Amino acid sequence: MRHLAANDDEFVIYCHQSDNSMSLWQSLTKSPPMGEFATLTLRTDLAMRPLLFTGLLLVLASGAAAAAVNPDIPAEVIGGASPEAREGAFAHHPQSRNVEARAVARCKVNAAAAVSDCQIVVDTPTNSGLGPVLLEVAPQYRVKPAIHAGQPADGQVLIEMDTYRFEKPADWLRKPTASDLLAVYPVEALREGLAGRALISCLASTQGVLFDCYVQRESPPGVGFGSAAIALTPQFLMKPAMREGKPVVSAVRIPINWEKSAPGSDGGFGARKTVLPTLVWLAAPAYADVTAAYPVKARATKTAGRATLYCSFVSDGRLTNCDVIAEEPRGMGFAAAARKLAPLFRAPTELGDGKGLKGASVQLPFTFDSDMLAPGRAAVGKPQWKGLPVFEDVQTAFAHTPKNVGTVRVMLSCVVQQGGYVSDCKPDSEAPSGRGFGAAAVALAAKFRLSTWSNDGLPVVGGAVRIPIRYESDEPQPEPPAKP
Repeated sequence: MRHLAANDDEFVIYCHQSDNSMSLWQSLTKSPPMGEFATLTLRTDLAMRPLLFTGLLLVLASGAAAAAVNPDIPAEVIGGASPEAREGAFAHHPQSRNVEARAVARCKVNAAAAVSDCQIVVDTPTNSGLGPVLLEVAPQYRVKPAIHAGQPADGQVLIEMDTYRFEKPADWLRKPTASDLLAVYPVEALREGLAGRALISCLASTQGVLFDCYVQRESPPGVGFGSAAIALTPQFLMKPAMREGKPVVSAVRIPINWEKSAPGSDGGFGARKTVLPTLVWLAAPAYADVTAAYPVKARATKTAGRATLYCSFVSDGRLTNCDVIAEEPRGMGFAAAARKLAPLFRAPTELGDGKGLKGASVQLPFTFDSDMLAPGRAAVGKPQWKGLPVFEDVQTAFAHTPKNVGTVRVMLSCVVQQGGYVSDCKPDSEAPSGRGFGAAAVALAAKFRLSTWSNDGLPVVGGAVRIPIRYESDEPQPEPPAKP
């Protein structure tokens, strides 16, 4: 049995029992609204991956959100905290001083450029201690406020801090070309002749593969240039950062600009919709499929490599017309191996917007790690959550368990199946024991859904996943009656 990703991924999910509570899956795709909440914590431990992957702290809330103006120009960070402020914050949180980590906070920014009400949305790895450091110094960051109707306006901004150490930064092996940018150009923006830009932040692995990417800002907001930038990342080739002669993980920030085109132009690409490779594939290559396809020449020399295909979808969700847009190193057979694996993918015929996939495209990465050739070792991908329980699911699963016993912890061991579902879930441990919490957690596992192909081009299907669940059993106290 192979296991996934060497780290703890902790997902702290705030649920509010109300008529307008949204599903956690919906929350994954939106900015977390604010409100009062009771706490449910789900924590996934994805263990034993030889490549370095780090945790993600995702804070979601379901509740009423305050109304906000959609700015014409989003707020932007233009300067960090002073070295003295940073040193003081690290002194208050000494456990974070010697770790390599990344933290991101979502903060409010008023029209006077004052930063407040920051919340950590990414903490990589979990409990590194960098999150509290960032919260302490974030109000000192210099920020340009959002602009609405030509005037400064209230808005939000993402503030990032990282402590990755290297002597030589990551650098390009292959930059995106003009045709690459055109291939993912947001359809409506292309038709209307709109220019756009996006800034994405990623981690670059020791192989030069980008992962854990998110959109720091995009302009104009809401048109789709941020998503288009993320869609480009599978074909980026980078030299990893180096320290003491060895490759190391580092944070990279990549600005991408789309020049204005004539309205109605499609540059010969036909305005094709581009989807991300981490969608929930109904079928995807399993670990055994990828190891079997490892090129013979590269296998003999234990050479690692990668390739990216640009493919179209047909009506049944399968791939066709796959072109090679990146291969490194060349001449070792990695592109041919990727093409051999492409027929094993099958996507849903419709996405969440109800539109069919036929004619859409995907830039699909494939990574062939030499650890796949070593007995007893595995190189499998870090999955992303694609489906989580809603509040009512949690209520149902734990309905007949004891209340008010404090924090409950259950460790589940499951296997990732085609379609992103988990099966064969068993409680490895539960505390308190013998009270039915393990069985309740197993029932809840049916609501989990994972991506089946990672953003860095590694398989997920067939790997074992350990899911530690922390459940707060204390019932919320009733609110005191309103004063007359």
